[in-house]
Amino acid sequence: MSIPIKSLKSTIAPIRFEVGKVYATRSIGDYDCIYKHEVLSRTEKTVTIMVDGAERRRGISIVDNEECISPYGRYAMSPTLRASKTLDVVAGI
Repeated sequence: MSIPIKSLKSTIAPIRFEVGKVYATRSIGDYDCIYKHEVLSRTEKTVTIMVDGAERRRGISIVDNEECISPYGRYAMSPTLRASKTLDVVAGI
């Protein structure tokens, strides 16, 4: 008996952003460029981060069972922060 994929997705809790942690991602065009953002606050559907010196609220989407946000908005080659990629993981610290 096989279990439908839909039922598996709903039972596993996604990896979530945590307040106070710094998340990072590398630029698609320049490997040495690392985008870093600290989560200032969050609700169930949004995360507040600092973007260019201003607080910005971004909507959360779930991709591959983890929360994701686009700190600069959505456009071609825009960076995406993933909840599993903290600064120490991305920078190799």
